[in-house]
Amino acid sequence: MSVNTTAQTRILRTYFEQFLDLHKDTFYQTDALKHILEAFDFAAEAHKNMLRFSGEPFISHPIEVAKIVAEKIGLGTKSVIAALLHDVLEKTETDTELLKKRFEPRVVKILEGLQRIKKSEFFENNTQASVFRQILLSMSDDIRVILIKIADKLHNLRTAVYLSEQMRKKAVSDILNIYAPLAHRLGLYEIKTEMEDLCLMYSNVAVYNSIREKLDESERDREQFISDFLNPIRSVLEKHQFEYRIESRTKSIYSIWKKMQAQHVPFEQVYDIFAVRIIFKPENVADESAEAQLIGDQICSIYEEKKDRTRNWLTNTKDTGYKALHITVKSKQGKWVEVQIRSEAMHEIAEYGFAAHTKYKGIEEKKSEFDRKVRDVLHLLHEDKLTATDFLDNLKINLFTSEIFVFTPGGEPISLPKSATALDLAFKIHTELALRSIAAKVNGAAVGLDTVLKSGDVVEIIAAKHQNPKKEWMKFVISQKALSTLRRIFREERLRFIAEGKAKINFIFSTERIDNQKHAVSVLKQKLHLRNDNDFYADLGEGKIDKTHITDILKHYCTETKARFWSLKSFGRKSQHNSTLINEKFEIAECCTPTPSDNIKGLLMQGDTKIHVHRKSCTVLEMLESFGHESVEVQWVSYSSISELTRLSISGKDRIGILSKIVNVLSSDYEVNIRSLNLDTDKDRFRVEAVLLIKDEEQIDVLQAKLSSLKDVEDVEIGYS
Repeated sequence: MSVNTTAQTRILRTYFEQFLDLHKDTFYQTDALKHILEAFDFAAEAHKNMLRFSGEPFISHPIEVAKIVAEKIGLGTKSVIAALLHDVLEKTETDTELLKKRFEPRVVKILEGLQRIKKSEFFENNTQASVFRQILLSMSDDIRVILIKIADKLHNLRTAVYLSEQMRKKAVSDILNIYAPLAHRLGLYEIKTEMEDLCLMYSNVAVYNSIREKLDESERDREQFISDFLNPIRSVLEKHQFEYRIESRTKSIYSIWKKMQAQHVPFEQVYDIFAVRIIFKPENVADESAEAQLIGDQICSIYEEKKDRTRNWLTNTKDTGYKALHITVKSKQGKWVEVQIRSEAMHEIAEYGFAAHTKYKGIEEKKSEFDRKVRDVLHLLHEDKLTATDFLDNLKINLFTSEIFVFTPGGEPISLPKSATALDLAFKIHTELALRSIAAKVNGAAVGLDTVLKSGDVVEIIAAKHQNPKKEWMKFVISQKALSTLRRIFREERLRFIAEGKAKINFIFSTERIDNQKHAVSVLKQKLHLRNDNDFYADLGEGKIDKTHITDILKHYCTETKARFWSLKSFGRKSQHNSTLINEKFEIAECCTPTPSDNIKGLLMQGDTKIHVHRKSCTVLEMLESFGHESVEVQWVSYSSISELTRLSISGKDRIGILSKIVNVLSSDYEVNIRSLNLDTDKDRFRVEAVLLIKDEEQIDVLQAKLSSLKDVEDVEIGYS
């Protein structure tokens, strides 16, 4: 609806100027009034000719929100400006770029925060109110966003009489389930009480009016009763020279109704409709709890105490920071009266919550992390407006530091640890989705999986069938599910690479005829700068180490010491002419070292041209088969025993023909390679050294006997190289 509201707007501007004039010494700098009025004129122009449901110019709503922000919450210049502008992004053609040109960056940030909350309300019906309260808190980088939002909701509730019944019910539900508990949590007790009373008035006007009328009717009697009740208390406190003041208050209409509901009693039977507060100035701040207890003891010496109604929050401070001693005593007329005993510091926190003016340094109170943060921020706001607002300009606060809330495109809220990424969200939704993730969309924009999410973000995960988990994911996921899942996957992958690496190195050792394999692996680790055997096997299995590089190292640093003699054939692998392939390349697996007497099976490793031969009972074979490597039936065709390189040393008396006889003995049964020949001609001595292949200990015994039988051979030593 739009009409010409120019004249009314001028009147409202004068009204707002009068309000500012009343508070200029308390809240605003010398030039702040100028900036605030500039914001007023901008908002008035943006909302020009717009009306509220009440028929008033729309600008009347931002004015009232700004007043609540200043008077009820005690915020400063930037917050008042933001309150005046809080609806321009949502309800007018104004865009963020224009605001950035006209107003300070921090003001625009507050307005953007308010807009994000407004957008998130779209999802409110899809979640519990308690969760949505947390969403509101966690999505704000600046506490002022939440405080202005609460002020906005309070004024909307004050004018909810002009809404339709359906809209009014929705407003009442929002306040009772979301914003009144938030106000209580932030220590805005006066706002919380007003919100609850208005909600009762709208939702059950008969009950509201009935309780209000009974309170009005009993007011004179109640005041006389309180006076009579307090006279003995005043006397005993003055006798003990306490510095104090006494206040009495009537419970809110809403809280009385809640007690009636909870206790199933009529108004007349709610005995703690009013409460008395004793607020004292302690002689020593450190002893204030003890002094509060002493005052309570003095009162209980006058009146009978109802012990099951005692509430001691002196040592066990409430989560909200509330600290006091509550006792309930019976008056001379037989009525029960609640007495609240507080120091001045306790009272300020009780009345103003975390925005209380802290003049009482050194008071340690039991609070949650949430409470400490809010109290520190709002204390600064109340204590020194200029310093506090400057401080807030550089402050980013997430009240629920342990979690954020984001939404799926369908509106489902999902909680995540603070600083969680899009990939953390994918794991929260479903593991298979996460493992196939390739990107995400956050608020409609394509982003990487490592994008850190903020509360209120709408996130869509994009996946592809061909994607596999990547090790670099471990660098940016923070949720326990993501970390544990990736660790398990990469641990299993490493075991597979280790098994494949062992198979590959066994093939290389066989090809290069390496006997001392432990020594060879040690050499390879050293030259490749790897920490342990499994790192070597895993890198080899994964393909990080080139086989040619390994064989080069072995040729330079490892001596050939073993040879094998056998041949095999495979069954089941066909050539293009469908005939059985006989001349395959085979490798004996080192993990089980099958011999011709063993039942065997071949394995064709992916990317390898040779068939690795294992015992059929080999556990490594089973593991490799489970990884998808092709198994092949193989059979021994011909073989000789495995022979070892053997060192031979023969010495004795030199004579013509002795060397020829020794060579004849060796050549008859063995392949001989004489490395050196040393003759001591001065003493007619000879010494022969040779290297030969030998099958077993029995051959060594036969050879030693034959050589020892030669004339003039005095010493024969045979041993493995």
